Amino acid sequence: MSKYRKNPGPPSFTHNAHGGQHGDNGDSNLVDGIDLHQDVNAIRDEASGLLEKLSFAPALDGLNQRHARLQQIEDELRRLRSRNFMFWPNLEQQLTQAKQLASRAMTDARNEAQRASQQLRGPIEQLARNASSMATRSHLANNQVENLGAERDRVESQINAVEQRINAIAEPFTKLVDTVAQGVTGSHWTMDQFDQGSFRPRAEEHPLAVAAATWEDCAQGACEGMIYITDLILRFERTQGARALVLEKAIGHIGSSDDSERGWIMKDEVLTLSFNPASGAPQRATFVMKSADSKSIDDFIERARSGQLVAWMVPKAQQSSVPIADTAKTPVRWPNECDHCGATIAAPVRGQMEVVCAYCKKRYPVEFA
Repeated sequence: MSKYRKNPGPPSFTHNAHGGQHGDNGDSNLVDGIDLHQDVNAIRDEASGLLEKLSFAPALDGLNQRHARLQQIEDELRRLRSRNFMFWPNLEQQLTQAKQLASRAMTDARNEAQRASQQLRGPIEQLARNASSMATRSHLANNQVENLGAERDRVESQINAVEQRINAIAEPFTKLVDTVAQGVTGSHWTMDQFDQGSFRPRAEEHPLAVAAATWEDCAQGACEGMIYITDLILRFERTQGARALVLEKAIGHIGSSDDSERGWIMKDEVLTLSFNPASGAPQRATFVMKSADSKSIDDFIERARSGQLVAWMVPKAQQSSVPIADTAKTPVRWPNECDHCGATIAAPVRGQMEVVCAYCKKRYPVEFA
């Protein structure tokens, strides 16, 4: 039976005058109730489609689109840096690498497409001629149609193999472009969230990450909002009703940061922070993450606390000319005792502009190197 008609249904038979059986209308071109001429015509039509596929347009179009996006991505990356997002220097590195790969990838892919098109055009045109010739015959044999179909399968398989080779040639370039584009888009989203906040980061802060979360043990009750992390400050802003900042503490006041999962089936991503007693913050804060996994946020906070964020920052030579403010420098002088009540004053931490007496609450400025 020819295999090119899908779901042909059961054959229909009638008895002739001599008691034998034959297909409908006694047509010798019916095999088990399937019209072989229809199969041949289908193969002929498919041959025309195979000729169109010799342009290898889908594979080459994807390559061309990414090449055309390079300048736009570069402009968006430059704009991102102007917005004071100074993390992920690998974005510039990957973009440079993608630009270096672009010309070679496009040349090799086009050459492969052209070579294959020249090589396969003859066999496909021959397939079309064979199908057209066979379609004019009054009588067809099943094995003839099977052989024609096998010829069509062979050519199609060769075209698919060429498409795979073109994609393999393009992949190192296209993958890099997609990675940079996603990184730039995601980082702009982070800056958009900072812009929409009810607060404004200080000029010397560098925004790093934003995540939606529920602060479970907030003093005001469970609170829906956003966690904002910079290299100097951790903030939590309530987003229910009027937006309001309900937590703002220097990174150096975070005593520990731990991520965990909670629950059996639908697991909650939980971030637990503890604060130094002198910070004036709650001793403990538990956040259930909504838009990011707790492990990544925990990693950001730990790196900020330990100073390891420097490795994630764009070199200073590439940063904008914003002067380094005092709070980004190292504290060098502050009163050890309160001149009002005599209580000992704890040393300031990174991101802290003043120290506060834990007893009488008098404030003192911090001098920086």
